[in-house]
Amino acid sequence: MRPRVVLCVVCGLLVLGGHAIAATVGEVVAQNLEARGGEAAILAVKSARMTGTMRMGGPAAGAMEVTFTAEFKRPDRIRREFSMHG
Repeated sequence: MRPRVVLCVVCGLLVLGGHAIAATVGEVVAQNLEARGGEAAILAVKSARMTGTMRMGGPAAGAMEVTFTAEFKRPDRIRREFSMHG
């Protein structure tokens, strides 16, 4: 009987914990949105560019590095470029 009680308590904590996390996530998203100037400021951005380097293959000596560029333009334009081996 004891394992069943422990299982019920653990399941109850998981269910209640999920609701607490969901509320916390909403608060974090709201704080992030406010820190970035609000929804109007984010929607005012019409284009963005990201560049970076990815390493594929882990820390091994044979790992390959790939440089990339991603450009976004509202409402629905995306361009991605990848460069491998130079």
